[in-house]
Amino acid sequence: MDNIPQSIPNLLCDSNISFVGVQIQENARKLKNQYGLIFSRNIDIHALVKTWFPLSYKGRPSLKALAYGVAGLGMRRSSRSSSKKSWNCDWELKVLDEELVECACVDAYASYKLLTSC
Repeated sequence: MDNIPQSIPNLLCDSNISFVGVQIQENARKLKNQYGLIFSRNIDIHALVKTWFPLSYKGRPSLKALAYGVAGLGMRRSSRSSSKKSWNCDWELKVLDEELVECACVDAYASYKLLTSC
């Protein structure tokens, strides 16, 4: 990414906004190392689920399994996915195709639903 609009760093460093997802600390670290982007607050869904449902979820269940089990949200797999990973996609592309954008939107919505369901 050659030019990141200033609104993106402003959004990421806003302490009033929390970013929620699976392995979000790893993603935040990668964005910091590659682009200098810094997240003010991020919350890993696995940590929340283990805290709120300690007996129900062992290990690291997929976002799809958590979304269904906690929020009752069904997520379909990407047509590209041939493994157990929900989204087996190339996020390094300069331009994301429609399917990747849809995957990102569903992932974000599922994370939101998990956070608000717990």
